[in-house]
Amino acid sequence: MKTEYKHIHFVNVSSAYPKRKTQTWDCRNNSGVFLGIVYWNCKWRQYCFYIKTERIFSAGCLHDIIDFINNLHAERNAERRKHKEQISKNA
Repeated sequence: MKTEYKHIHFVNVSSAYPKRKTQTWDCRNNSGVFLGIVYWNCKWRQYCFYIKTERIFSAGCLHDIIDFINNLHAERNAERRKHKEQISKNA
């Protein structure tokens, strides 16, 4: 999965949140400044971006964040389909 973009990148920090069942990612600019965090929102049933401090984002950065979240959703859906196929084969 793509984690490096022109001005930002994402770091998997799931090990820092062992109680969460889904992946957790820090969003940082390429100078290393923390911008926010991406993780699963149970109520919305999707990955969301949480801004932890007041930040300004260009349209390009927002596009990259959306692309990253869409990739997370696609990966999760592929894993769920694979799991369902395995269950139906074993039934």
